[in-house]
Amino acid sequence: YQKHADVPEIAVQYAKGLCNLTVVQDEAGCAKTVSRLEVLYQKHTDVPEIVVWYASGLHNLTVGQDEADCAKTVSHLEALYQKHADVQEIAVQCANGLVCLAAAQDETDCAKTVSRLETLQQAHADAPEPTGRLAAGLVCLSAKQTQEARAGTEARLEGLLGTHAKQPAFAEAYAGALVNCALHQTKETEIHQTLSRSRQMLTLHPEDQEIQLVYAMTWFNLTLRQAEDAIPATLRELAAYLRQHAAVIPEFRKQLDSYLSRHPEQRERYQPLFEL
Repeated sequence: YQKHADVPEIAVQYAKGLCNLTVVQDEAGCAKTVSRLEVLYQKHTDVPEIVVWYASGLHNLTVGQDEADCAKTVSHLEALYQKHADVQEIAVQCANGLVCLAAAQDETDCAKTVSRLETLQQAHADAPEPTGRLAAGLVCLSAKQTQEARAGTEARLEGLLGTHAKQPAFAEAYAGALVNCALHQTKETEIHQTLSRSRQMLTLHPEDQEIQLVYAMTWFNLTLRQAEDAIPATLRELAAYLRQHAAVIPEFRKQLDSYLSRHPEQRERYQPLFEL
C-alpha cells in the first residue's frame, strides 16, 4: 500500500486485512489496529468499502471492551454513521456496537441505548439487519429489568419477532447479535435467556448454517459465566450438538482457536471441543 497508495483497490484490500486482524486480537492489539484503520479511512473518506471496513473494525473493538471504553467506541461509530448515513452497512455496524454497549450497561443506561437502536432501526426500517439488532437490544434490556417492567419490553420484542422472525435475513442478524449480547452478560440467568432466544431462531430456521453456528457460539459463551463444576456437562452437550451439525464445526473451531489464542490458560478446559 505504501508503494501504491494511489490504487484504491489496494487500499481496500489493506483495510480488509486490518479488519480481519481485529477479529483475532486482544483489546489492546485491536485498538492499535483500529487506529491504523482510522488513518487509512482519513486518507480515503470517499471510498465506501474502506469506510465499511473501518466501521467493522470499530464494532470488533466494542466486543472486548468494558462499558466506558465501549461507549467511547460507539460514539466513534455513531459519528461515522452521521457522515455516511447512506451506507447501510455502516448503520448495521453502528447497531452492532450499540448492542454490545447495551449488554454491558445497567437497566437505566441500557434503556437509553435501546432508544438509540430504535432510532437507527426506524431510519432503516426496510432492512432486516438493524431490526434484528434492535430485537437483541430489547433482549439485553429485558434481562436487566424487574418482572413488572419486563412485560412492556417483552411485548415490544414479541412484536418484532412476530413480524420478522420467519425472514432468514432478520433471523441471522438477530441471532448473530445475540452472540455479542451473551458475551457481555455477567449473570448466568441472563445468558440462559439469550440462549433461549437463539434457540427460538434455530427452531424456525433449522437448516440455516449461520444460525446453527451462532447458536453454538452463544452456548459457548454460557461457559464463560458458569461455575467450574457445571462447565463439563455444558461442553458435552455442546459437542453433541456440533456433531449433529458437522458443517459448522470448522468455523466454530476457528472461533474457538481465536478465543484461546487470547486465553491460552483455558485450553485444557475446552479439550472436549478439540475432539470433534
